[in-house]
Amino acid sequence: MDKRLVNLKGSENRDTFKQAHKEFLGNGFYGGDLDYVVVEFKPPGIVAFYDYKMPGDSVSNTEVVYYNELIKIAPLYIVESQKPREGQFNIDIYLLGQTNGIDIPPTVCTQEICICKNWFRFRCFEAIMRTEYRKKAKN
Repeated sequence: MDKRLVNLKGSENRDTFKQAHKEFLGNGFYGGDLDYVVVEFKPPGIVAFYDYKMPGDSVSNTEVVYYNELIKIAPLYIVESQKPREGQFNIDIYLLGQTNGIDIPPTVCTQEICICKNWFRFRCFEAIMRTEYRKKAKN
C-alpha cells in the first residue's frame, strides 16, 4: 500500500464539518459516521463494515437505523478494543436492532465472532473474510 495512504489519519476538516452540522442544523437532523469500510477490488465491492467501540460503549438509536440499512449491503462488525494500536479486539457481528424512539435505548442483537489478541490475528480474521467474499462472488 502507498506509504502516503498508510500514514493518512482522520481529517480535521471532516471532524469540523461533522461538529458544525450538529451545531448549526440542530435537533431533528440526525446522522452518524462509520469507522471503516472493507473494500475488495477483485471483484470490486464492499466486503464488510467496521464500527469501532471502546469497552462499555453502546449502540445508539441513530446507529441502529443506519446499521439496519448497511447490513443489507454487507456484514457489519462491531470492533471493541481498549487499545486500538495494540489490541485485543473483540469482534461481534451486528445481526439486527430495533429503535422505538430517540429517548429509549434501542434493542440490539449481536453475536460474538472472535477475539483477536493483536493486529496479526486481526489480519487473519480479515483475510478469511475477504477470501469468503471472493468465493461467494464467483458463484
